[in-house]
Amino acid sequence: MSVGFVMLAHAALDRAGQIATHLAQAGFPMVIHVDSRTNDQAFDAFVSQVSHLENVHFADRTPCEWGTWSLVQSSRDAAETLLNTYPDLHHVILISGSCLPIKQPGALAGFLAAHR
Repeated sequence: MSVGFVMLAHAALDRAGQIATHLAQAGFPMVIHVDSRTNDQAFDAFVSQVSHLENVHFADRTPCEWGTWSLVQSSRDAAETLLNTYPDLHHVILISGSCLPIKQPGALAGFLAAHR
């Protein structure tokens, strides 16, 4: 698979878990950054929800503030983790924990493979 995902999440972690599961089961690797200001109990439940997925990893948690550099830094840190873990990736897609893919995972991978 030449496509990997970075997900930023801070709330609605049950929905983020559904999205992560959908993409991971389609074979996409993923690194997720969860805002460190998110409740630890919610974070632990989220980790449990996706812990059976071998291609889902978590970035170090840091605090994020909307519209600040912290979101950029969290995205960069998670992308670095993704690329270090999966060095053969050609594309990294940044999503939030509430993004719902509008295309089937196979269609996305096929399009990106055809348009490198």
